[in-house]
Amino acid sequence: MNQLIHNAEHYIYIENQFFVSAFGEPSVPDNAPYSPEAKEIARLDRIKAVTTKLVYGDSDKQPVNQIAQWLGDRIKNVIYARYTHDFHVCIVLPVHPEGKLDDGAVMAQVHLTRQTLVSGSKSLLNRVRQALWVRQQLDEDPRANWSKLIPALEKRCETEKKYEEISFEACAKYVTLLNLRGYAELAAYPDKKIAVTEQIYVHSKLMIVDDRYVLVGSANINERSLQGNRGYLATVLAGAGSNLALEGTPV
Repeated sequence: MNQLIHNAEHYIYIENQFFVSAFGEPSVPDNAPYSPEAKEIARLDRIKAVTTKLVYGDSDKQPVNQIAQWLGDRIKNVIYARYTHDFHVCIVLPVHPEGKLDDGAVMAQVHLTRQTLVSGSKSLLNRVRQALWVRQQLDEDPRANWSKLIPALEKRCETEKKYEEISFEACAKYVTLLNLRGYAELAAYPDKKIAVTEQIYVHSKLMIVDDRYVLVGSANINERSLQGNRGYLATVLAGAGSNLALEGTPV
């Protein structure tokens, strides 16, 4: 998976039931006080871990897999490139894991997913924001100096959280995060238009790269699957060869 991401030239499309990866410092500290709602859920014994601790994986540690970093690094390379070209990562996930929204395990997974993609200090979007901020600073200097300037700028951006100066909207050029929903009207009330909606649950584990490669398997993007010792997992990689066209253009 790392090699496919690293070598992607045009786009990466991912569908997965989960997306939990290393995210740096959480936006909500582990020792932060519970909200009234969280206290009530804990009181009802519906939750075993309401903080940023990892639920799936039987661990009290935060996730360590590097998939979010791999994606962020690939986008960063595009942002730093001498000749810019279109590159995009599209990730399709469920609205929330299967279960009730007031269930502690579901809440924890939603929280971890948000930390991974948006809120954590090294979330996917914050990695993109950091690269965009660094690129803004580099534009003031000759390109010959960039390789010397980048390490210090990246460190400054991270320690001073300079990436917060970049809007999340700026990431839309490089990343799209999607959920799926279905809509209908209740037929039992012909005289009234009563709209109902439900998520289309994403259960696939799929990655497509550049119309060249398809990776299909049974592993989720979380610690439980990626530790490699928690059951039988299978993955198939299919390649389409070199004579391809992307939107009518040979690639």
